[in-house]
Amino acid sequence: LREYQHNLKHQYALLKQMFENGHIEEGRKYLNALDVQNLLMNTATGNLAVDAVLSAKQTHMRQLNIDFEFIAYPMTVLPMDETDFCTLLGNLLDNAIEAIQRMPQGKPRHILLKFAKTRNMLCITCINNANTSTIHMVGGQYLSSKRKYKMGYGLSSIYRIVERAGGLFQLQILQDKATAEIMIPFEEV
Repeated sequence: LREYQHNLKHQYALLKQMFENGHIEEGRKYLNALDVQNLLMNTATGNLAVDAVLSAKQTHMRQLNIDFEFIAYPMTVLPMDETDFCTLLGNLLDNAIEAIQRMPQGKPRHILLKFAKTRNMLCITCINNANTSTIHMVGGQYLSSKRKYKMGYGLSSIYRIVERAGGLFQLQILQDKATAEIMIPFEEV
């Protein structure tokens, strides 16, 4: 959201200057060409915090020329604390973005994120392209690309949050794709 605010501030300043200096037609053209839709949230799960995380990550992916496909499920009720859920989602997408950034030029750059509900479980699937030669596993744990010989902070956080919620987390790396699958039970009411 800060990034949106930052970008809008610059767009507003430029338009204000154009209009104040009498460049009305140029200002109108610029305003018409301004892609406001790309500055606004393109996701709508029904949860403001979740939408804000998705929107911010989507903007970042767009800047990196990463195709993002999102299959939504209404998130008016979350299976866990909102802060934990947003942390989990942010780390999941950050890991996918980082993996794609290590891809050789010219390779596909795509992230699919899907929310679904099966019985009383929220299922989150994130599939992204990955350079499997840059991903290393020791003792059943994927290692950080930044912290040699240790699991990354984001991945550790995901495991901890999912475990605390009584869920399951599985990460598979196969044929230049990383697939993260998370299942979190909704609390019984």
